[in-house]
Amino acid sequence: MIPRFGIMGAVQATTISYSAACLVLLTAFYFEARISPLEVLVPKLEDLVYFVDLVRRLIQSGRKLIGFDAVATR
Repeated sequence: MIPRFGIMGAVQATTISYSAACLVLLTAFYFEARISPLEVLVPKLEDLVYFVDLVRRLIQSGRKLIGFDAVATR
């Protein structure tokens, strides 16, 4: 597929293989955990809150690491 169709064939082959792997893993996860795929794939409000808090903490620790925190508190 790749030599005949060039870079677009590579894109299609990669997309198909990654999609198939995701489907296999999601199916295996469902049978192991008994959690609906929608519960796994659709983020909830608490997920958003967690990631916003995580980004804020990472930004704060980055500012302290490079010295911006000391300048801002003066």
